Amino acid sequence: MVLHRLLISPAATFVGKISYSLYLWHWPVIVLLRWTTGLDALVWRAVAAFATFVLATASWYYVENLVRRSAMLKGLRRPFVVGAGAAAVTCGALLSLGIHAAQPQLSLSVVSQRADDWSAYRPLEAGNSGCLSTWDTTKLNEGLVWIYSRSGCATPPSHRGRLYVIGDSHAMAYNMMLREFALDTGVQVFAYNNGGCPFIGLLPSARGDLVRFEVS
Repeated sequence: MVLHRLLISPAATFVGKISYSLYLWHWPVIVLLRWTTGLDALVWRAVAAFATFVLATASWYYVENLVRRSAMLKGLRRPFVVGAGAAAVTCGALLSLGIHAAQPQLSLSVVSQRADDWSAYRPLEAGNSGCLSTWDTTKLNEGLVWIYSRSGCATPPSHRGRLYVIGDSHAMAYNMMLREFALDTGVQVFAYNNGGCPFIGLLPSARGDLVRFEVS
């Protein structure tokens, strides 16, 4: 009985009414605070919860209810409603694409503002001597060896030798850096990708990851 009375109380039913608005608003509020004040302190978590509740309540009263109870919208013909809905979806998609394209200018994130410095998959540019980045693969046991080098250079390499990298997907996340290193210096890079990287056990009950760099 106590639980039943609690669930049908005005406070609980009101939270249920604005639950979808809470769902929509909680994420932008959290993201905004994460990139400004942070959310580590308890006070900012309380601010996030309060702001989400206020915004959800306001949007439920002044957006959802207005649309749901609008006599004008209820009197519209179906073709117009379908067309207006399609136009709204199109405008939303165009707005989303525009925001995505302008993300470096709009975002507070340093990673988004300077994506070329952080992205591991941006295209490589040709070197100053017209060099091109080349890569090849070969099998070794159950893993792959990625071989990065350069070709078509007008000048000899500044360094000679080989760089060996051994690791799992965490080590291979440096593939763009390794390709750039080979392109800039002329050093040939051999990157051995082995899932789980079981080369050394650093913990009694689990194997650790090892990334090994060696220049010959």
